[in-house]
Amino acid sequence: MTRALLGIAALVVAIGAGAALGALLFRPVSPRGLEETPAVVDTPVVQRTIDDRRSIRLALELGPSASLKSPSDGLITESACQAGQAIASGDHMMTLGDQRLYALATAIPLWRDLGPGDQGDDVTALQAELQRLGYLVDADGRIGPQTLRSVADLVGLSGTPAFSSYALIPRASFVWLPEPSVVPSSCAASAGEGIVEHDEIAVLDRTLVRARVVDMPADLLPGQRLLTVDGRDFPVEEAGILEDPQALAELQTTSSYQHWLSAQNDEPAPNLDASLSLAEPTLVHAVSPSAIYEVDGADACVLDNGLPRPVKILSSELGQTHILFPDGAPAPASLPAPPRNAASCR
Repeated sequence: MTRALLGIAALVVAIGAGAALGALLFRPVSPRGLEETPAVVDTPVVQRTIDDRRSIRLALELGPSASLKSPSDGLITESACQAGQAIASGDHMMTLGDQRLYALATAIPLWRDLGPGDQGDDVTALQAELQRLGYLVDADGRIGPQTLRSVADLVGLSGTPAFSSYALIPRASFVWLPEPSVVPSSCAASAGEGIVEHDEIAVLDRTLVRARVVDMPADLLPGQRLLTVDGRDFPVEEAGILEDPQALAELQTTSSYQHWLSAQNDEPAPNLDASLSLAEPTLVHAVSPSAIYEVDGADACVLDNGLPRPVKILSSELGQTHILFPDGAPAPASLPAPPRNAASCR
């Protein structure tokens, strides 16, 4: 009897040991990565500056056709007019007989000869253009020594005996330009031809009078904007309109504009590719997407020191989300991943 009990006890012990060994050998093995995964920690908030650059298209508007007229009669002995080559205010344009004619862009065309003491809006317009060309004159609307010396220099008399005695600004010495710089599409008269006053001497390319952003983006960051075409920047109004004559004149010199101009016979008329950016880059914060929750379009929330805080999503790139804090308070140094039951910031 004793031997039987001992045998049963030995069997029970053996079975128990085998079960323990089996549990040890065949227990589930956790992946090494999971065993070593640390607890979720806060992710850093990094300051960055962005210019909010967007690719846009420009619709361009041209003014009516125009031409340059001769201010006097005579035989053309020299002409600087060439199709496609810009004529700027102050340039020598042509010679009639021995009289040199200069291009001049004034707000009011010169309609009379001007001498000492003459006054009027045409005098003010002349003085304003002389100032733009770099001459030190007062735009006081009265012809005085400063104005006479400046015009004498403009027409090439500096350093000659005639410079000091220059006392009359002849209207017939100037071809009026409607803009500071124009580009003839064709020249209507050449050397050896006779012309009379008001004859057409050049036909101008139609001038760019307005550029407008097509489909202005609705989610732009606030701030003054720049249009960029071929690497050149142009200040633009909030509505995406460019009407400044000097900026438009510079825009016309870009290769993109020349390409656009050559395609004007296409249907439909093309738009010009450009970009729109902030004139002064703005400060934003780059955060991990895991720190953002309750996303609704550009609106979202983060947990700042345990409290929900609203943010604006600007963009995402390379695993980072760019945000703004609309409340204007300082940004935290880091942000946690929110729990599933995180409170709303709205």
